[in-house]
Amino acid sequence: MAHDASLVIAGTGPDADIRCYKELVRQNNLTREVSFPGQIEHIYLPDLLNAARVLVLPAFHEPFGLVLLEALACGTRVVTTNQGGPPEFIPESLRMAGRASLVSGLRSLHPAQDEERRFVEQLADSVAKQMSEPSTPKERSAISRSVQALSWSTYVKRLAQVYQSALDLRGTTQLPTP
Repeated sequence: MAHDASLVIAGTGPDADIRCYKELVRQNNLTREVSFPGQIEHIYLPDLLNAARVLVLPAFHEPFGLVLLEALACGTRVVTTNQGGPPEFIPESLRMAGRASLVSGLRSLHPAQDEERRFVEQLADSVAKQMSEPSTPKERSAISRSVQALSWSTYVKRLAQVYQSALDLRGTTQLPTP
């Protein structure tokens, strides 16, 4: 059976889980469509993200999710959960325009069967929707521009402004001593 998409499962995890995923791929005759490259050296990550249409990070709880920000900077659509950091930095404009999806995450590592089914269905629907959207240079550029202000240099400039404001305030106002 030929498919018009491929799945790259990058990164590492427990060996037992990876063996389980590989067996699932084998049982469903998807060995040509699914690859497991393991840990990706950081130097090669932009190439992988630029080649991808969608990055999916179905994390139980993601404190930040730097790979999501890196994917968006490459113009790649994302699907992730609404738990942890992603709702704080994935621009609302991307979500409203349908260029990024946040699905309701699981409340525990051992969810009830109906909660797990809901999560899998929402995740699958979101991935299908993102895959069906255009991946033109114009679309990718719009996605990339939406996170331009989230660069290290921007944060350093903002932090320098905060320090400068504090110094200015100290020079004109007597700060209370502890």
